[in-house]
Amino acid sequence: MVEHSAVRFWTGWDDIDEEDVYRNGINNEVIVRNGGSGQWWPFYSGKPNGGRMENCAALNVFSGGWNDIDCGKDLLGFCRMPVRLRFKLRGLPEDASLDTQYSIDTDNLVNGHFSLDGYTDSKILHSATTENQWRLEKLSGAGGMATTEAFGYPFGTTTWTLSTPVFNGDIPLSLNACGKDEFNCDNGICVSMDKR
Repeated sequence: MVEHSAVRFWTGWDDIDEEDVYRNGINNEVIVRNGGSGQWWPFYSGKPNGGRMENCAALNVFSGGWNDIDCGKDLLGFCRMPVRLRFKLRGLPEDASLDTQYSIDTDNLVNGHFSLDGYTDSKILHSATTENQWRLEKLSGAGGMATTEAFGYPFGTTTWTLSTPVFNGDIPLSLNACGKDEFNCDNGICVSMDKR
C-alpha cells in the first residue's frame, strides 16, 4: 500500500551494490558517506542506519533530509520529465500580448504537425485549411493572432502578418532555440557569436 500522506518520496538513489555508497539510478552519480570535506551528504543526522536491510533513499518533505529505507516499501516517486527544447519568438512589439517562449508538443499532432505551446497563453499550429500556413493564436480572450507561410516548420526569420491591439501588419519575426551567447541565422540555425 502506498503512503497517502505524501511525506516521503523515493529519491532514485540506493546503496544496494556497496554499503554507504549511494548511486543515482538515472545518471550513475555517486555520493559516499565520509567521502571527503565539502561533499554533499543529504541524509539527516544519524542516517543512513539500516545496514543491508535498508538500501534505498527516501526524502522526507518536512525535514528536507534523506533516510535509508527498505526498498520494498511502497512510496511515491518523483516524475522524471524529458527536457523540452525551448524556442524564442523574437521581434514582437512590446505590448503584443503573445508569448515569446515556446516548446514543441511532441505528444499531439495538429493538422499533421506538432504544435508549439506558449508558456502562458499562446500556441503556434499548422493551419487546417491552407498548406504551409502557420497560425500563432492567443488561447484566451481577445488579444492577437498572426500567420506566416513556411515549408515545414516556421523556424528562423519569416514575415508574419500580425493582428494585435498594438500592431496590425507584416513584421519579420524569428523563431529559434538560440541561447544568449548564440547568433540566430535567418534559417533558424544558431551559431556561436564568435563564429558569426
